[in-house]
Amino acid sequence: MFGVACSGGGDQAANSGGVTAAGSATATPEPAATSSLLVRPSSDAPVPSARTATPELAATAQRTAVPGCSREPPAPPAPPAIYYGFGLDEGELVTTFNTRAGCEQVLCEQSPVNGDGFWVVRIAGDSVCGVQDGDTIVFAVNGERVDHAESWVSGGVPADVARGIALR
Repeated sequence: MFGVACSGGGDQAANSGGVTAAGSATATPEPAATSSLLVRPSSDAPVPSARTATPELAATAQRTAVPGCSREPPAPPAPPAIYYGFGLDEGELVTTFNTRAGCEQVLCEQSPVNGDGFWVVRIAGDSVCGVQDGDTIVFAVNGERVDHAESWVSGGVPADVARGIALR
């Protein structure tokens, strides 16, 4: 049938031979080291195109990993932990910190308190404060640490979902 060589990713068939618009194959000599896509028919058999390829051939082509041509998509960041509560005064500022060694001076997130006394802080898994499952998050209101801590868990919410966290 035909062979495909690829290194370094990308589709460079237009610059190095390949399949013409009419669907016929153009042979390109294979250099010792290549960084382009090469289509080389090994016989006079027609080279399948997008219009003539069988579903089986298309499925095989989609599942075949060619080193240097494909990469795994990056893992999505962990869902944030969401902390919130009521009962503070409008304009106050809620600040969070991670207590793990080396991270304790790095602010995770902060939230101003709105007119209803509500605040909300979302700490993402890729936050600058380096959170990991099980890390202890501490809170401060207007710069004064309060006597409350939560364990950071990806996707976590307060134990009392209806009332949130009481910082005072």
